[in-house]
Amino acid sequence: MLRRFKARHTHHYVAIEDGLEVAFLALDQIPGVDYLVLYEIFVRPKYRRRGIGSRLLRKVEELAAGLGYERITLSPSPLEQGILNRNSSLGMGVMAIAADRTALRNWKRS
Repeated sequence: MLRRFKARHTHHYVAIEDGLEVAFLALDQIPGVDYLVLYEIFVRPKYRRRGIGSRLLRKVEELAAGLGYERITLSPSPLEQGILNRNSSLGMGVMAIAADRTALRNWKRS
């Protein structure tokens, strides 16, 4: 039996084009901290390099600003380290890289 559990502070967002889910992201809105945690973003291979992931990240920035968060942290798994390079072009910078290779990204409100 397969069950799906969702943390109560986790939010999922999808991008839909022509009725098809083409991208997905998940973030945690944790009470008592000044940042959002973006821990998953995925764009179907056929739809990559079209700016969809960038638009999703911009929406996350808008959400963070609207909710008063000071920053967004991005914690990719070691298998997703390529996301660090892609996001540097969006104005996000590396704050720190932990011993387990998890990286934290910094977004600042304008």
